Amino acid sequence: MKKISILLFLLIGGFICYPQTAFYYDKSGNKIFLYENSGKIVIGVRQNADLKNIKETINVFGSFDIDFDNFLIACDVYDNQFKQFDSVCLSLSDNILFKTPEFTTVHGKSIISPTEKVFIQTTDLLSIIQYLKGQQISYTEIEILRQESMEYVIHLPYGVSSIEVSNKIFENKLARYSQPAFVRKNVFQNPYYSYQWGLKNLGQYCDTYCVDIDAELAWTITRGDTNTIIALLDNGADHYHEDLENNILLGYNAVANCPDGQETADDIHGTMCAGIIVAEEITSG
Repeated sequence: MKKISILLFLLIGGFICYPQTAFYYDKSGNKIFLYENSGKIVIGVRQNADLKNIKETINVFGSFDIDFDNFLIACDVYDNQFKQFDSVCLSLSDNILFKTPEFTTVHGKSIISPTEKVFIQTTDLLSIIQYLKGQQISYTEIEILRQESMEYVIHLPYGVSSIEVSNKIFENKLARYSQPAFVRKNVFQNPYYSYQWGLKNLGQYCDTYCVDIDAELAWTITRGDTNTIIALLDNGADHYHEDLENNILLGYNAVANCPDGQETADDIHGTMCAGIIVAEEITSG
């Protein structure tokens, strides 16, 4: 009996520690499970809203960080303040697009939060519109994403869950794929990431804030595809570099007119540019 009791305790304890609190369907129709990060909330703010004023209004309910670049407020809400926090956010809903829990993906590498948008691909948009009306699911806009592939973005009002809506559309076979748009909080192992001001400029080297390529915003859409081949015209690259060795093909030496693909003595610039394109996420920098 003791063995059974211990086994049951371990199983139950495992579920308590690691609850699968949500899921969505990826483009292949697979369920992707998410674990909710307790107390962590992400607020998406309209671009014309005053982020600092909103933060000051909700500041008494926990600790908050503002991402001015992406119009987001990351919230760590005190345990006993959730009801008051929800009520205040509702009163600010004219300036807030979404308020959602922060989730960790099942492999633990990404922290994501669903936004107010749902991406769909369908040959029958009218059926989706009729379904939403029939289920009394509100939406503010349906935007054409790619006309040729019949992909659209459904914009939802504050308080409507994009995970629930996207799952219902897919489960009712109204779309080839249906999934929420997520904002991603990237978990970087690279200790030198903060030095890459061109990716995320927080004014670390000058007073010019936010002048960057919005890399983190782009990474919420895609982190790249290993099937994509990119040609780089430069003065060679060090293909034995630890950041590049797994992601680089032998090149062509246009000067010597031969496919030797070897690095050269002055390949610093080419190696740097290749690193911008395909460098790996490693702990050594």
